[in-house]
Amino acid sequence: MKNQTKLLAFLMVICEIATQFFLQKGVNKKMSIKNINLVIGLLIGFFINVFYFMMLNLGVDLAVANTLIDGGGAVGIVLLGFLVFKQKITVKQMVGILLTIFGVILIS
Repeated sequence: MKNQTKLLAFLMVICEIATQFFLQKGVNKKMSIKNINLVIGLLIGFFINVFYFMMLNLGVDLAVANTLIDGGGAVGIVLLGFLVFKQKITVKQMVGILLTIFGVILIS
């Protein structure tokens, strides 16, 4: 995998985690432009698609690009929930994280 692809995949996962962080912070607040967490989450989410488009333009297969963002994002979001929002990780979720990491390695 090229360094550009790795960088874009990393940026996409970081953006996915940041998007989920701000959206979670914006939950239970009025859905309006004044909900700054919602606005920030949506703006960062926009960049996920920009980086995704750039990755596809580099010639990365659709399956690989999608797996990197979905798998990396899923693992990152579970860890975010655990570390920041004090959500519990079950044994079932831990097995899922390990299988996801293994799947991402196999596909990419």
